[in-house]
Amino acid sequence: MTRSVRIRGVFVPLAMILLLMSGCVRQQAGPDGIESFSYEWWMPGVTMLGGVAGILVGMKLVKVIRKLGVAFVMTGLIASLVIGPSMLFDAAVVAEDQFELKTGVWGLTCQHEVDFHELTDACRVIERKTDSKGRSQSSIYLLCHYRDGETKKIPLGSEVAKAAAPLLMQRMESFGIAVQDQVGLPAIVTQEVGNEVQSTQLQTVQ
Repeated sequence: MTRSVRIRGVFVPLAMILLLMSGCVRQQAGPDGIESFSYEWWMPGVTMLGGVAGILVGMKLVKVIRKLGVAFVMTGLIASLVIGPSMLFDAAVVAEDQFELKTGVWGLTCQHEVDFHELTDACRVIERKTDSKGRSQSSIYLLCHYRDGETKKIPLGSEVAKAAAPLLMQRMESFGIAVQDQVGLPAIVTQEVGNEVQSTQLQTVQ
């Protein structure tokens, strides 16, 4: 068996698993207009199995292409031990007058609760952070402005949160809350300069 055949043989199963993992969020209707969002029940299991497959692929690739093999092993460990278990806890609930979101890494899951009665307005934005080495990362947030002057930043980056966002913004508007959507407009860009963080409105992120 040639080297290229061996590589294709280990890549095909992993590619099939990754294809099955693409964007599966379940929406369930409950009483009193409550809508719940979560990953399909099989997604965490498939992700963890995909991680195990990645580890096995990496162990084979190490003998052929060492750096690529190590990368597969590390990615597989993250998928099976972090991403997969975290999916079990990701959930969003949109009611007529409130919103709840559970998200984060397994063991460090955060819960966000928003009561529409306490809000004045909200805005969905993209924030792009650039560190001192020029590396950038974009994140989507919902900025909730409260009547007491407080502002809370709700992360909308997970697939569950993205699926719930349109209904959430619709429910807010129906409740009488002014909602702006700046996704696709100039992003809020933060850049580290020494020990300081500077914010500007510069780049457009789709």
